[in-house]
Amino acid sequence: MRKLFLSIVLFTSLCFNANAKIGFAPEMGLNISNLSFSNVSFSNAANVTGYVKAGLRLGLNFDRQLNEDLSLQFGTFFSQLGGRMNANVVFVGPVMVPISLYYAQVPITCVYHRTLGPGTMLFSAGLYAGYALGMTATPADTGFHPDNLNLGSDSKSLIQSLDYGLHVSAGYQLHQGFFAKLNYDLGLANLAAQNNATIHNRAFYFSIGWFYRSTKVKVENKAY
Repeated sequence: MRKLFLSIVLFTSLCFNANAKIGFAPEMGLNISNLSFSNVSFSNAANVTGYVKAGLRLGLNFDRQLNEDLSLQFGTFFSQLGGRMNANVVFVGPVMVPISLYYAQVPITCVYHRTLGPGTMLFSAGLYAGYALGMTATPADTGFHPDNLNLGSDSKSLIQSLDYGLHVSAGYQLHQGFFAKLNYDLGLANLAAQNNATIHNRAFYFSIGWFYRSTKVKVENKAY
């Protein structure tokens, strides 16, 4: 984990130098996330499946202009992900367990922008890395109370902290700076702490924000 974030810092420091045309954009949105489960089981429950839940996303993007059509973005975000786990518990039946995961995320994306009407179309793709700062999981039925609904990497845990994956988005930004985007994150890291099990993050979210770059750059490029 430490090496991953050091690599990200080094990469962005090379791209975001003192002479670069830098912009920044505070951004907030609503996540519709899910956890995909495979071969996950408990001592008295099996057939674990996942359903979506809602959460919040808040952070800041930094934008380094590469040319007239492309820019590189580096962001820092707080994101509430997770899902609703459904487990078939012996002698109890289906039990729903809402799981909330609280992540610090660092996305790095390449953004293509093209002027259209009073604003700019935005298309971006890249990678993200995330680290879970906390987790809450409370079964809806007291008949299901496993001791491993925790965050960690040992046998007493369900989900590991490190996450990474692919990010894509599409949106529209007015020349004044306001923008709205549709985003999707595809988690590639196996979050499962259990052997032979797999858990992945999936998140679709809508976000809005305000982009700012210096007046000189706005006049020269007339776009994001």
